[in-house]
Amino acid sequence: MSTWLYQMSEKRWSREEFLDAIREKRRVEWVHGKVKGNGAPGAGDAIILFYAPTDAKAPGICGRGFIERFDPRRETITFRVLPPTNRLQRDPWWDRKMKKLADDIRGVPRATMFSVDRKQAKALRLGIEHWLRKQ
Repeated sequence: MSTWLYQMSEKRWSREEFLDAIREKRRVEWVHGKVKGNGAPGAGDAIILFYAPTDAKAPGICGRGFIERFDPRRETITFRVLPPTNRLQRDPWWDRKMKKLADDIRGVPRATMFSVDRKQAKALRLGIEHWLRKQ
């Protein structure tokens, strides 16, 4: 199984729409846009939801889940939202450590989904846990 970072823009997906659409344990289908990295997302892969800092009032990691279906023909991805998304929506993880990690994962951020290597996935998981403990 792999981990994917899904980059969102508040210009295309407002915070209000995001809060209405995403609820833990809910199934969501979105357009996935360009995918950058090794292979393609698949069922069972982890997805980390990320508001890019450009034009975002509250950038950072704002949710997570697992992928149920990736359809490259329709350019859609279906995933199930998992905890601690409800908490991350209210207070996204965004600090110097997250900014560097996001930059490392995305390289040149001209895509919507980015593959995350094992070391980066572990850093994301531990960073989210640490961020939530601080809150």
